[in-house]
Amino acid sequence: LFFVASLGINLGSQTMGTLNFGFIGPILDISVSSESAASNLQLSTEIIDLKVGSVVKRSNKKVGYTITLASANAALNNSSVPSLRCSTNPSFLDYQLKYAGTSVVFVGGSASVVSLPTEKSPSSGSTNDVTISYKGTQTLPVEDIFSDILTFSIIAR
Repeated sequence: LFFVASLGINLGSQTMGTLNFGFIGPILDISVSSESAASNLQLSTEIIDLKVGSVVKRSNKKVGYTITLASANAALNNSSVPSLRCSTNPSFLDYQLKYAGTSVVFVGGSASVVSLPTEKSPSSGSTNDVTISYKGTQTLPVEDIFSDILTFSIIAR
């Protein structure tokens, strides 16, 4: 029978099919959480590498991803230096950020903090810390809320 079938003689209809066992869709997301210290900074004292947040990223993109960070105040001033600004007067305090232990360099208010061509994250995501440093003020800051809005984005490469 083997010989006959290999000559192409049709012995009946044959049906073929494919069985798919699973599908993994694209995953590309980011979440940011702040530490309680972020809303209670002592602006009159020097702070070095204080953890103010965590970023959890998840990606399975074949082409990798880029994470960008934007500072509302640095963009407002078209500056390379982010600042904590007072909401009711022009007082401000410049600061520096680190993402995953690396200094963030802003250009016109935004920065590319990481660009990975092929890294895939664990299912639960990978977490990186965000830290802040500043020199503190020599005089007492005016009584008010000082803030900046930081926006993290993840984009497929």
